[in-house]
Amino acid sequence: MEKRFGFGGIALKWFKSYLEHRVQSVKIKHSISKPRHISYGVVQGLVLGPLLFLMYTSLTEDIVAEHGLNCIMYADDSQLYIKINSSDRMPGMERLISCVNKIMEWAKKNRLQCNPSKTEIIHFLSRFSKNPPFRNINIGDDIINLSNTVRDIGVMLDSVMNLRPLINSICKSSSLAIRNIGRVHKYLSTQQSERLIHAFISSRLDHCNSLLYGLPICDIEKFQRIRNTAARLLVGAKSRDSITPILMKLHWLPVTKRIQFKMLLIAYKALNDMAPTYLVELLSRYIPARNLRSSNMNLLEVPTIRTKTEKCQFGLEQIEFFGQVFTKDGLKPSADKVTAVKECGVPESKEVKAKIPPRIEKWIMEMQHMDYELVYEPGKDKADPLDFLSRHPLPETGRDETEKIIKWNVNTEHAVVITRIREDTQKDEIMQRLTKRIAKGDWEKHKRDKDVEPYQHVKQELSVAEGPIFREHRIVLPPAPQRKVCYECQVATKGDKEEPIKVTSISNRPWDTVSIDNGGPYLDGHYNLVLIDKRTRYPVVESVPSTDFQTNKERLKHIFATYGTLRRIERENGPPFNSKEFNEPAKQEGFQPHRVTPLHPRANGEVERFMQTLSKTEQIANLQGKNRLERRDTVQDMLIAYRSTPHPAMGVAPYEALKGTTMRTKLDYIGPKQRRNERDDIINRRDAEYKQNMKQQREGRKTRENNLPLGGYVLIKQPGKNRWSTPYEPVFYIVYNICGSQIKARHVTD
Repeated sequence: MEKRFGFGGIALKWFKSYLEHRVQSVKIKHSISKPRHISYGVVQGLVLGPLLFLMYTSLTEDIVAEHGLNCIMYADDSQLYIKINSSDRMPGMERLISCVNKIMEWAKKNRLQCNPSKTEIIHFLSRFSKNPPFRNINIGDDIINLSNTVRDIGVMLDSVMNLRPLINSICKSSSLAIRNIGRVHKYLSTQQSERLIHAFISSRLDHCNSLLYGLPICDIEKFQRIRNTAARLLVGAKSRDSITPILMKLHWLPVTKRIQFKMLLIAYKALNDMAPTYLVELLSRYIPARNLRSSNMNLLEVPTIRTKTEKCQFGLEQIEFFGQVFTKDGLKPSADKVTAVKECGVPESKEVKAKIPPRIEKWIMEMQHMDYELVYEPGKDKADPLDFLSRHPLPETGRDETEKIIKWNVNTEHAVVITRIREDTQKDEIMQRLTKRIAKGDWEKHKRDKDVEPYQHVKQELSVAEGPIFREHRIVLPPAPQRKVCYECQVATKGDKEEPIKVTSISNRPWDTVSIDNGGPYLDGHYNLVLIDKRTRYPVVESVPSTDFQTNKERLKHIFATYGTLRRIERENGPPFNSKEFNEPAKQEGFQPHRVTPLHPRANGEVERFMQTLSKTEQIANLQGKNRLERRDTVQDMLIAYRSTPHPAMGVAPYEALKGTTMRTKLDYIGPKQRRNERDDIINRRDAEYKQNMKQQREGRKTRENNLPLGGYVLIKQPGKNRWSTPYEPVFYIVYNICGSQIKARHVTD
C-alpha cells in the first residue's frame, strides 16, 4: 500500500494496526474455542469492499501489462482483452494463456481461488470468417471451450457483434410483460399501470440502448412497435388509432430520439469530467488552428494522445510525491513524513484493538486521488496523541442541535396526541419493558419474553425519542390509544362488522306468514309482485304494470281468493307497502303487516334470493328473443320447476308442503302419499337444521352482537351520493327503542 498507492504516515499505521494483533475464536452457545492469531485475511464477519479488494488484487494489472494485454476489473470479476492479427495468432494465444496461468498462480499464492467453470472466452471476428482460429484453450488442468455468446452487464454479445439476437430477446420478454400487464390492467389505475410499464418494459428498452446507435432502422423499429403497444395499452386505444398524438400526450420520446439522447448525455458527461476516465480520455473539443465558420459548432475530436499541460512542470530539482522526495541523489522520505512518524505514538497496551470506522474508511478510499495534508489536534494525553481518533464517547454530553431539531419536528408534527401517547407509553408495562430493551440492547437475554418477542425482527428500526417509541418515522402506539377513534374517523370509516343472524321460528301451519316484495322495473315496463310462504317456501308471482297501491291491492285480492287470507305479511319499506293506504286493506282482510328493518335486505332474505332467480329467468327469456307473453310463459315454467323441486331447507317440495300431495308435472309422476304428521315433522326438523347451519357459517369475525343501550348515541349509515360522501351521517342520533334487531333512533334535536 505504501509503494503502490502512496499510503504513508498515520493512514498507513491505521491499516497496519487493523491487520496486526488480531485473534479469532469460535463461539457455539456457551462454549468458546481457544483464540488463534490471524496471520492473513480479515476477521470473520467483516466484508472486504470492492475498493479494498481491487487494491488487494491490483498486482494482477502488472501481470496483464507484462503480457501486452488490457484488462477491466470490478470487485472479483476481471475481463482480459487482446488484439490478435491474422499473422500472429499463435503468439497472441500463447501470451493470453501465459497471462491467465500467471494470474492463477498469483491468486493461489495469495490465498485466492479462480473459478475455471465460470471462465468464458470469446473471439470477435468478421461475419465473413467461416471458422475461428481455435476451439479451446488450456488453463492449468482445465479446458475452456470457445463461447459463441457472452453476457456483459446484461447485454448478450456474439462472436460477430450482431445485436439482432439481443433485440429479438428484448422484444420477446417485453411482449410477454405487456401481455401480463394487460391481464390486470382493468384492475389498476392509470398511474399504477404506467409504473408497471416503465418497470418491466421501458427499463428493458432503455438498458444499454446506446449500443443500438447507427443500426438499421428496421432493427430499431422493433423497439418502437413494442413502445407503441405499451402506449395504446396504457390509454386504452385501439390498434388502428394513430400513435403520434398518444405519444405526445404521454410525453414519450420515440426510440430513435431516446438513443440519441443517451449518446448526447454520455458525451456531455465525458466533456464535463462526469464520466469514467476511459470515456473522458476519448473525447475532446475540436479547436481549429485558425478561425473558421465551424469554430462555434462545438465539434468533437478523438485525440490519440492527451497531455494536461497545466500540470506539467519542468526544471525541478526535486519532486515530492506521496511522502517521498525524488532527487538526483535518489529517493528519500519527505520532512513532513518524518515528523509524522516521530510524533505518532505506538499504543502501549496490546489489548486496545482499535479499528477504522467504516465512515473514515470510506473517506480514505474517496481521497486517494487527492493531494491533501492531514492535520490533527492531539488530546489531553501527550503520550497518546492519536487519542483513539476521538472515537470514545465524551464524559459529558453537550448540546446536540441536530437532536433538538429532530425532537422539535416530532413534537410539532404530532402536537395533538403526542402528550397522550407519551402518558400511555409510560403507563403501559409492555411499552416500558420494550423501552428498556431498546436502551440496553439486551434483546438476546429477553428473547423468550412473549411481550417483547413480536418486536425482535424490527429491533434495528426501533428508537425512543422524548418518551414515545418510534419505528423509523412511525410511532409505535400502546394498546390503550389503539382502541380510541376520533369522531371524524368514525364518520368516515366504513364498518365491516355485521350483526349475527337471528334464527326465527317456523310457522305452525302453511300459508300463515309470507314475505312480499316488488321486483323491477324491466325494460317493457312491468314489475313482478312476489310472495313466498315462510313455512313451505311456496312462491307466488304476479306481473303488475306499476307499483301503485290500487294495482297491487287487486292482485293481492286475487291471491287471497286462491290460497286464502294470511295472518302476517312481512314487507319491505318500498312502495306501495310503505304507504298509509296499505294499512286499510290489512284491517279489512284481517292480516297483520310487519315492516322489516330498513336498508337491510337480509331481513327479507327468502324473497330477495328468489328475486335473483326470477330476474335470471327474465334475462334468459329476453336473450332468446321472446315477446312479452312468451316471457310470462317462461316464468310460469320456472315456477313449476321451483315448486316441484325439494327445497334444501325442508327436504320437501314447496307444492307438496303446501297442498299435502305431490305435484303432477310433465313427467306424469306422483309420489306415494305420506301422512300429514310425518311430513310436518320432517319440515320442522330440516328447517331448524338448515337455519342453525346457516347461523354457524355466518358467525365469525364479520359479526358482532348488538349491545347498544337505550339513550345511547349512534351514527346512522347513509347512501353514497358522491365521492366525498362518508359512510355515516356526521350527526348523532339517540336510541329510544330496541326490538330485537330493529333499533329506532331520533335526531339529537328532536
